[in-house]
Amino acid sequence: MKINKFLVLLILIIVTGCKEKAQEKTETPMVRSPAFKDIELEKWREEINRPAYSIDINQIKNPFITPKTYQLLTIKENTIPLILVGILKEKNKKLALLQDPTKKGYIVKEGDKLGESIIKEIGNNYIIIEEVSENIFGQKTKKLKKIILK
Repeated sequence: MKINKFLVLLILIIVTGCKEKAQEKTETPMVRSPAFKDIELEKWREEINRPAYSIDINQIKNPFITPKTYQLLTIKENTIPLILVGILKEKNKKLALLQDPTKKGYIVKEGDKLGESIIKEIGNNYIIIEEVSENIFGQKTKKLKKIILK
């Protein structure tokens, strides 16, 4: 019987002890962390929201070159500067007198070729030449050039 009383007393001590601990937990005030602004985090969020930088691989042969550099490299042309010296009219045909920087002269008619350039049209005071230029990547482009008689 003494053991039963001892067990009941022990159970009461344990139960009352647990109630006190539960009360202590509910009575402790919540500690709030101080408010601060994370500047680095904001910078990262802005960086993530920026549109992606992309290069169209179909337009550029080398993906390691930026579009601006590509434009500068493709401007290079291998054309000969020609001067229109005169235009001759012979019945229904027109002939143009051209001169290069070395003072070498050429007599051409419509459809003639000068290197990779073709004489497209001869007017009263001008000629139109279709020039074919090749850039450093091997791409060929055609461009019309008008030379006016001086």
